[in-house]
Amino acid sequence: MARERGRIRVVLVEDQLSIAETYQSALAAAPEIEFVGHAANGPEGLELILRELPDVALVDLVLEHSEYDGVELIRRVKARALPTKIVAITTYIGTSIAGQALQAGADGLLGRSPSIRHIIMAIQLVHHGLMVLGPREDFGDWFNGFLIHPEKVECPLSERQLEVLKWAAQGCTNQEIGRQLHISEGTVRAHFSNIQDKLGVTGRQELIRLAIENGWIERPR
Repeated sequence: MARERGRIRVVLVEDQLSIAETYQSALAAAPEIEFVGHAANGPEGLELILRELPDVALVDLVLEHSEYDGVELIRRVKARALPTKIVAITTYIGTSIAGQALQAGADGLLGRSPSIRHIIMAIQLVHHGLMVLGPREDFGDWFNGFLIHPEKVECPLSERQLEVLKWAAQGCTNQEIGRQLHISEGTVRAHFSNIQDKLGVTGRQELIRLAIENGWIERPR
């Protein structure tokens, strides 16, 4: 299948038809995503990934009536050194399967029943090389205990872009940021546009949150 310029090619591995249909409809409608296929079990998922070589695979960890589950699917994909990033979804945060998914090489892990917004954001972030664990409130004590020192992600932003985010985190408007950095308001807007392109995330608050959680800027006091 031909790749559409600028869009992230995504497949879904999900055994519950109602959930799969909901995700598929939402992903197919997202302008930043090219949805290229759905599989209902592990073997079908591996076949789909090998055939399509998507940018990102969204994988349910618990696949009933399947020869093997989502964790084993992740192992088999990673063993082949495929370029596909994997975002795992599980309702069993705090149990061994979540940790097994990360040990198998999952690039992201979403808990409970994530919103479509969180799913699309996770897809964008792992596609740009970032590790995704969230939304944070789903993980609670397990998040803080099991991954108290998650792997640090190298910051892809320039020093000036980080300065823009730092002042934005303080609640400054574009005009105020421009005054602080002695640049025009238009230049501030251009910086935000470039930051969004680098991180694959839209929305000022989401950019700020991502920078804070990765330790690129300090949390406002």
